[in-house]
Formats: sequence, structure tokens, C-alpha cells
Amino acid sequence: TVNAWVPEFNLGTYFTVKNLQLGISANNITSGKTSFNTSVAKSEIRFSRYYMANAQYSLALGKKFTLLPGMLLKTDFIY
Repeated sequence: TVNAWVPEFNLGTYFTVKNLQLGISANNITSGKTSFNTSVAKSEIRFSRYYMANAQYSLALGKKFTLLPGMLLKTDFIY
């Protein structure tokens, strides 16, 4: 068993304009890493930074139903 503590910081915001909702976030801002030794090898775990964007639109379908199509994009900008 390996126990490690690595601080992680995330930042995001969300906007709503009428029926449209938009959000963006940056995750693992510090891009932390931890390493440990076992009897077999030395290992390292890296937490890479990534970004997310989401959008959702509210469409009323009559008086009782609402359709909420949405999308979520995630990237680390590494190609």
C-alpha cells in the first residue's frame, strides 16, 4: 500500500444567459506529482493539467417537458 498527499487546485466558472448555459474550468492547475519506492521499482505518478468547456441549451417541449441538449469538451492541448 502506498499513501501520498498531493495538493490539487481547480478553477471554473459558469454563465447563464436566458436558455443558454456555458461553463469553463481548469483542473489540476499545479500539475502535481508524487513518487514512491517499492521493493521492485521506483515509481512516479504525474497529475496533468486539463481544461473543460461545457454548454447546455434549454428547449421547452410543450408545458410538461423540457429538452436539455448539451456538450462537454475536455483537452490538455497536447497534440
